[in-house]
Amino acid sequence: PADHVLRYVSESPRLAHIEGTRVGTPRLGGQPDTGRPRPPKMAGLLRIDRVETWDGWVDVSGNALLQIREPDPRLLDGQRVRLLGWLEQPGRAMNPGQFDYAAFYRGRRVPVSLRTHGQAAIDVRSESETSRLAGFRQHVRSALLDGFTADDRDDALLLRAMLLGQRDPAMDDDRELFRASGTGHFLAVSGLHVGIIAASA
Repeated sequence: PADHVLRYVSESPRLAHIEGTRVGTPRLGGQPDTGRPRPPKMAGLLRIDRVETWDGWVDVSGNALLQIREPDPRLLDGQRVRLLGWLEQPGRAMNPGQFDYAAFYRGRRVPVSLRTHGQAAIDVRSESETSRLAGFRQHVRSALLDGFTADDRDDALLLRAMLLGQRDPAMDDDRELFRASGTGHFLAVSGLHVGIIAASA
């Protein structure tokens, strides 16, 4: 479309001031190992509504992959946010056999990516009914951790993953052990049975 945000993207990253609506709950992922501990990166989907140009704010359309270097706990589903970050297209595959992020996200109608650093570059403009529901979910997840000490954090994360389905990057090693030992299959089957019983009740 003539108003699509892709028209404001070039081959190299461009600094952009974007306003849009968060879609879905942000997910956490690991960052590359650089020899020193770093917090996980946050990623999610942003429906872009406006972009600032030399002539002021312009209405646009389109979705973007939102990547935040430092996780922002304020971000919830349905919030209207204003962000400052680098707007670009997801990277294309440069070598044979390399994963083609550009094709992957284009197939999901997400042709652009917006990278930002954290809370200092994010302004939450308004809440929504959807974000209140997401806030309740986050409250339940946090409440589950309150009954555990710092020494029992691994147990708390495992319990939260099994009960609420929330995966934490700190559990990557545990997930690999579950996969290698075949335990993950039994956990998945048991979870299905528990879900069926709970739904019936």
